[in-house]
Amino acid sequence: CAKSLGLDGKMIAVRLLGHLILTEKGINKEIISHEWSHEELYERIGGFYHWYKEIPLWFDEGLASLTMQKYSRHDESAWEKIKNDNIPYPKKNELVTSSQWSKAIHEYLNNDDIAVPYAVARHMVSQWYRKVGQEGLLKLLDGIKKGKKFEELYDRADENILE
Repeated sequence: CAKSLGLDGKMIAVRLLGHLILTEKGINKEIISHEWSHEELYERIGGFYHWYKEIPLWFDEGLASLTMQKYSRHDESAWEKIKNDNIPYPKKNELVTSSQWSKAIHEYLNNDDIAVPYAVARHMVSQWYRKVGQEGLLKLLDGIKKGKKFEELYDRADENILE
């Protein structure tokens, strides 16, 4: 299917409204867990519309990257390499929209060893998750589903005062 759509060699996976189209490189549990976590996020916040309106890409991709247990291009070792080797990396405000994310993928180091935008996003979300845990994450997602704003909930969760 990926070949017939001209995706093979260009990307690993494409998500289309609850369906995954995987290229040969994407057929492994790390990539599948990453891509399905996006779908889980959409489901928990009330669908694509809430995602499009509220979720910054750095959070979506960072959260999805946390599911990848053995994928070093995105993990803390990648973040350490970025810091130790002074590799340029995007700031949070450069990774909010789809167009910003796409630009960062092309502008910052993204090869077989490291994917800088994903590593940065994962690091930001993992730091936040360490503070708020599963309970804080679930409250944030439920709040978005109820119509609250991401930034307000994210900041409040970080202070452990989510209701």
